[in-house]
Amino acid sequence: MSDFSRFSKRTRGQWAQSPTIPILTALFSVLGLAVVGAGRVLYNQDISSLVAMLPYWHTTGGSRFLAFCCACLWLLVQISCDLSANSGPFGHDTMAIRPRWLNVRRGSMLCLCLGTWAMVP
Repeated sequence: MSDFSRFSKRTRGQWAQSPTIPILTALFSVLGLAVVGAGRVLYNQDISSLVAMLPYWHTTGGSRFLAFCCACLWLLVQISCDLSANSGPFGHDTMAIRPRWLNVRRGSMLCLCLGTWAMVP
């Protein structure tokens, strides 16, 4: 991703991302297939979304608590991933628009405010 490597000290900054992005994409695809296969074995349905699998975990109080913990962790992971991937490039781009008033930190905080309320469909 050029957003993260454009300020690299070396010109080969993107080469580190070349093998990791396909490997992680393949890993998450295999994990998704494993979840669908487990849903077919356990619930006789092809459930491709982890969120759609949450209502099936309601047999005991402990399973409901673990389903709640999983949902909270998925929410935290999604928010953290979106903010970390978008606030840095947004901060650099807003700094280029108004360098006298905005620095990278203020641009990232602006992204936090705008991204939370204005950019979510």
